[in-house]
Amino acid sequence: MTHPKELSKFKDLLLASEEIHALVVREGGVEATEKWAAFQRGENLDDLYEIVEAETYERAGGPVASIDGAAPDDDVFAIDIHQVGPVFFITANEFDDIGYFKTADDALKYAAEEFEGFIQELNERENNSWIDLGTYSVPGGMTEWECSIDIRQDLDGDWLARWRGEEGAEDTLGPSSLQELFEELVDAYFVEEEEQLAEMFESSNNPELVEFAKKWRADTAR
Repeated sequence: MTHPKELSKFKDLLLASEEIHALVVREGGVEATEKWAAFQRGENLDDLYEIVEAETYERAGGPVASIDGAAPDDDVFAIDIHQVGPVFFITANEFDDIGYFKTADDALKYAAEEFEGFIQELNERENNSWIDLGTYSVPGGMTEWECSIDIRQDLDGDWLARWRGEEGAEDTLGPSSLQELFEELVDAYFVEEEEQLAEMFESSNNPELVEFAKKWRADTAR
C-alpha cells in the first residue's frame, strides 16, 4: 500500500503541471511570472507548496471519488478523494486531511485501510437492516429514509395506500400490479433473494400480498 507523502516529494510533477502553473498565476498577482520562474529554478519552493496546500482547503471541483463510512445515530459520513493539479488527497469530516498521493487509486486504497472500521461497520449495518415499507419489511442495503424517498419517487401515494391495505384506498391491486410491485422491489431496492421477499409478503397484514406470495411460490415450483 502506498502511504501519503509530503508535497515536496512531488516537486517535479507540480512544476510540470499546467494546472499548478495557472494556480500560481491566479494567486501570484503581478509577481506571478517571476515566482513561477523562481520555482522552475528550484527557488522558494516552500511558497509553491503553500499555494498548493491553500488550494486543498478550497476543495475546488468536488471529490473525484468517495467511500461512505458509518457515523453515530445510523448516519454516514463521506471519505472523499480530491485532486489538486497532479496530486490527490483524502478528506473526511472530523478527521485531518491526508495527503498526498500520486494517483486517485493510491488514495482510495489508503483510505479504505485507514477507515476500514467505519466502512466495515456501515456494510454490516446495511446488510443487517430491514426496511419498513408499511405492513411488511424488505431486507436491503438502503436506510429506511433513503428507501422511503426512493419509493415515493417511483410510485405515487395511492400505490402506497393500496400496498398497505389502508382504509380509503380507491381500489385494490390486481395480480398483474402485484407482479409489477414484486419485480420493482427485487430490481430496485437491493433485495438479494426473491424467496426473502416472498416471505415478507406472506407475513404482511395485507391479504392480497399473502395471496400473491402463495401464487408466486406455486408458479416458481413448476
